[in-house]
Amino acid sequence: MLHLLLCLRKRMAPALWKAVRTTNAIEQGNRECRRRIKNQTLLPCAETVPMLFWALLASGKIQMGKVDGWAHLAHPIQPMPLDVAA
Repeated sequence: MLHLLLCLRKRMAPALWKAVRTTNAIEQGNRECRRRIKNQTLLPCAETVPMLFWALLASGKIQMGKVDGWAHLAHPIQPMPLDVAA
């Protein structure tokens, strides 16, 4: 894996290195969530999503990394209705 990253680093412009690392982290998080819920067609309720997130965080499967714009995350996110029919 390290060899692959070094190879990619030599071929890409330095400005793209951070984007590649960020994309890899996002993809890993998506893979982990899909793996956890692949046998479920629908989460039981909206409260299940935060519980799943905190369980993954507590188990060490995901880690909170440095996020660009973290200062804006201090403001609460407006609640949005979930489409439970999907």
